[in-house]
Amino acid sequence: MKKDSALLVSGLVFGLVAIIHLLRFLFKTEIIIGGYALSMEVSLVAFVVAGALSIWMFIAKSGS
Repeated sequence: MKKDSALLVSGLVFGLVAIIHLLRFLFKTEIIIGGYALSMEVSLVAFVVAGALSIWMFIAKSGS
């Protein structure tokens, strides 16, 4: 039961992170870290990676 809960929570967290990165990309929100502007491509890549991890967690949960 604990494994299912952990996979569900991690899938939801990764999904939320993916949605936030997608929204940043769509609304062109600028992020500046230490005086350096983070490019939009970073959020696009992070959206794909976090989305894939989220899907992977949900698939792993359904298989267990």
